[in-house]
Amino acid sequence: MRDFDFGLKSFFNYKNLVRTMIFIFILGCVILGLGLKYQKDNKILIGNCTRKVEAECVSINEHVIHSRGSNSYSYHPCFKFEINGIEYKVTSDIGLGEFQDQYYKGEKYTIYVNPSNPNEITDDYFNEARTKNVNKITAWGAGITGISFLLIVFGLIKLKQNGELNLRSL
Repeated sequence: MRDFDFGLKSFFNYKNLVRTMIFIFILGCVILGLGLKYQKDNKILIGNCTRKVEAECVSINEHVIHSRGSNSYSYHPCFKFEINGIEYKVTSDIGLGEFQDQYYKGEKYTIYVNPSNPNEITDDYFNEARTKNVNKITAWGAGITGISFLLIVFGLIKLKQNGELNLRSL
């Protein structure tokens, strides 16, 4: 009688495990690198936005995000403020999802503006939200990289124990 393994025995061997984990390791490194870059950019933005101003929320811009046949929404507040007699209207790059009630049209808020580039704005809420998101990306990248590295080592040890370790054949 023939044994039906649905191809799993031929697929699941330590060489395939190591090959797959090398790919996932590289992917994890890319995600980790992006997370670290975003962390650096976030710190630069927070460091550059030093001018504290009172701003009025003049509108909440709705952005529709189409994904897998359904829509989700992101709400970006637009602030009006004045620096050195010049009026600016700047829309936040951070969108609000479930926290859309954080800002209300016509209300005044304290924001921080980059004096060299008034189109760069932030506030305490955006700093916290951006930092949380960036930390999640970095943590995912580190986790994927770490776990795949351990599985690569495990696979190489098993290949060595089985006498199948030939780095050229990976």
